[in-house]
Amino acid sequence: WFKLMRKQLLREPNTLASRFNQFATYTLGVSSNLWLCLWIIGPNPKDPLGDADGPEIFWWSLHTGIFVFYATSAYGAFLGNLLDIFYGPRYEVICWTHKAFAIVYGLSAAYLVFVYAYSLANFEEGKGVPALGSGIFTQVADFVWMACVLLAYPAMPREPPLKQETLVI
Repeated sequence: WFKLMRKQLLREPNTLASRFNQFATYTLGVSSNLWLCLWIIGPNPKDPLGDADGPEIFWWSLHTGIFVFYATSAYGAFLGNLLDIFYGPRYEVICWTHKAFAIVYGLSAAYLVFVYAYSLANFEEGKGVPALGSGIFTQVADFVWMACVLLAYPAMPREPPLKQETLVI
């Protein structure tokens, strides 16, 4: 939100990238509030609500859906900020480290979304093991994604300070 306000104060042009950034920022706000429900929604085998796979798959799907919404929103907001700067008047501040971080962040988020969606879609009740397992690649992707979430703000290019001139008469 502060980035969007800063853009208005500096009277920067409204590009497609800035509109995507605005959408992604508001989506991140909604998903951050919904993220709080993630910790109260999980498997409940005694709940009668469910489908043919049993109640656990319903609650895990809801739990995973909230995670996917947050993960894609967080990455979208990061990417939106980066694109907004890249297609704005300060495009020269974007260097290869910003692009490399965005690629690593995006690949880890996409991999986790794929693995979790595939595991839920191919879940077999009673088997006890996810379809793709919980292997080392998934664990590494989890840690890389968490590190990217923590480092997203420091990984952004620094903005110049706003200048205010005051005339005292």
